[in-house]
Amino acid sequence: MPLSAAGYTIQTEDETFEELVSTFENETNTTVDRNRTDDQIVAAMCKVFANVLRKRDEERLAVYNAGSINNATGLRLEDLVGIVGVEPKAATYTTDGAAVPTGTTGTVIPANALVEYEDNRFRVLESVGIGGGNTVKLQALEAGAINLPSGTGMTIVTPIAGWSTITSSATLVAIGQARETDQQLRTRRAQSLSATGAGSTASIRSALLSLSYVTAAVVLANQSSASASVQGVTMNGNSLAIFIYPAPSGMTAARKQEIGETIWRKSPAATEYDPPSEDVTVTVTDSAGGTQTVKFDNATAAAITVSIKIYLAPGYVLSDVSTQVSTDITAYFNNLTVGQAVRVMELFTVVDKIDGIVGADFYLAGAAKNVDYSTAITSIATISGTITIT
Repeated sequence: MPLSAAGYTIQTEDETFEELVSTFENETNTTVDRNRTDDQIVAAMCKVFANVLRKRDEERLAVYNAGSINNATGLRLEDLVGIVGVEPKAATYTTDGAAVPTGTTGTVIPANALVEYEDNRFRVLESVGIGGGNTVKLQALEAGAINLPSGTGMTIVTPIAGWSTITSSATLVAIGQARETDQQLRTRRAQSLSATGAGSTASIRSALLSLSYVTAAVVLANQSSASASVQGVTMNGNSLAIFIYPAPSGMTAARKQEIGETIWRKSPAATEYDPPSEDVTVTVTDSAGGTQTVKFDNATAAAITVSIKIYLAPGYVLSDVSTQVSTDITAYFNNLTVGQAVRVMELFTVVDKIDGIVGADFYLAGAAKNVDYSTAITSIATISGTITIT
């Protein structure tokens, strides 16, 4: 079917059936009883052909739609964003750099031995002997955000004589991340298109978001020569205030350095960095061999309570929908960025897609029902505890 200003459109099965029958009638100068698709051979065959052609049209439409950023998914979407140099953030694995084993001194725990916490299995990365303060490096078998609380006893899956217990480390547990969603990838592609304007706040933010461990960032600029308030943040003249999430204060020194160098490469010349708290200060080396100081702040998590009253269609009970509601609302919060408000209308859209739900009321941060939650430009809204669904 030819393309039009509306794009590629396809006929319904009934429209295709009518076109086939009409063509037959015109070519043979006969009349076909369109209602007798059970025993009249022409009508029956046209009905079969119409069904087959409709399926082929749907396949062609899917191929056509896959050429659009907004419709493409999976590998096809990765191909499209790759054209402008954007790569999806791959899933990472939860790791523990120093789990503590106990048992008979000298017992060797081999690489790839398995331990478990709440049905999530972890493998030993390197062979190690028990004793002498030795610790064990662990990595989850499955990628994504697998919880492993620090200082927690784990179950030994691979039995090793002389190995008694293993406890996750107190400080070196790094929680993995799920693969970037298609929508997050589309959003980051749109942000990256501004990167050609090096020196702009959008360009700096785009460069920061390309770092696998940065999930959100905000960059504020005071372009006047005098001190001024920018979106509630008091800043010196001709300065930048940059806020990173998760908090870089908890990152390794190497990651802080990479963030600082990323900011420096994208910043205009003679920029002053004036974040309010100056949580992180990094020294970078410029192209002339001189040293420059870059400062940026932690974006804080604003944890809010989330309660939802669900109205169900006849025949449904709360247990039919509660798990999906919790999953989808959590995903919505995970996609928020620094300074972004939690909009009730957006939450309605999330739950409206779930079968069995005819309405909902939202209570955010203890406010009255269906009131948006607005956070500071330097904070990101997160869920406090467990979502309450009634």
